[in-house]
Amino acid sequence: MGFMKSRDDHTLFVKLEAGRYLAVLIYVDDILVASNNDDAVTEFICELESHFKLRNLGEAKYFLGLEIARSEKGILVCQRKYTLELLDDAGFLGSKPSSIPLDPTVRLSKETIIPKDGSKVVHEMGALLAEPKVY
Repeated sequence: MGFMKSRDDHTLFVKLEAGRYLAVLIYVDDILVASNNDDAVTEFICELESHFKLRNLGEAKYFLGLEIARSEKGILVCQRKYTLELLDDAGFLGSKPSSIPLDPTVRLSKETIIPKDGSKVVHEMGALLAEPKVY
């Protein structure tokens, strides 16, 4: 079918042909298809349907815990529902925001949050992942 496997994500396959970009994300038996051309999506789905039984759920609204919303300004991907479920499971759903060490109104950019030498950050994050601490 002419797809190239992404070197960064082994579940992502991409195809660029005659200015038509097609991206296919596969996770077990879930498939998300994105393209800059509706005909490319239709052709791809028809090709898959000739080999497999599919259930087309239409335009993506949820995918693997991600909420997907479209507007004239673009596409918004968030995990609001997942986050609310985590808060509910932990018993914090009705909690009020608490003070944090960072002013929540500050707008960050890559320049302000990525240190020149990221090795210390990587080390600290690795330590947290290896030995999680409960506060």
